[in-house]
Amino acid sequence: MDSPDLESGEDGQEIQTQTTSIVASSYKGPIPDPETLGGYERVSPGSSERIIKMAELEQAHRIKSETTALGTYRISVVAGRVLSGMVILLATYLARPSPWIAAMLIVAMIVATANPFKFMAKSRSRQDNE
Repeated sequence: MDSPDLESGEDGQEIQTQTTSIVASSYKGPIPDPETLGGYERVSPGSSERIIKMAELEQAHRIKSETTALGTYRISVVAGRVLSGMVILLATYLARPSPWIAAMLIVAMIVATANPFKFMAKSRSRQDNE
């Protein structure tokens, strides 16, 4: 806010000085602070209700998305365990007549199992660096 002030100099002349203040504020999250929300309501009646409704819908969507992702993860874990068990059974069955094929199956299973962990570690390190 600008506010001009008059001061007297040494020789009796008046000197005008001006002080400028800059105020900044911020908030984090979908809903602004009460003063800002009240300002929105004064400018556009009903807007604060719409902002709160939007935040509630966003939260419901986020919860649904995370629940779906968790269900998909659980299914993939079960499918991975079943597939690994089947490969182990097949390798055990093939161990007598073809030990090299059985060994290759086991190595392939270990590599396929370790790859997602390697990918997750890389993505976590990228997130930490950001």
